[in-house]
Amino acid sequence: QNLHVAVANSNTRKSPPLFSIEERVALLDEVTAHLDNVDVQAFEGLLADFALRHDVTAIPLDGVARACEAPFRVSFILAERN
Repeated sequence: QNLHVAVANSNTRKSPPLFSIEERVALLDEVTAHLDNVDVQAFEGLLADFALRHDVTAIPLDGVARACEAPFRVSFILAERN
């Protein structure tokens, strides 16, 4: 099994991120270099689209304020696709 680390390249932030997208991917590549099954990639757009392109079967959500919000956010993302 492979682990896809999807790094969001969002331009909707009000302030620039501390690290550029290239720096974030490079840092993650460096710390996971010893793991053969890890693939770090930047993406733009919806996480659901990234998951479909890479045959991802599970998405652990990071950055969700409360666990109870996760089902709502996932359903919202999927509804946006339609």
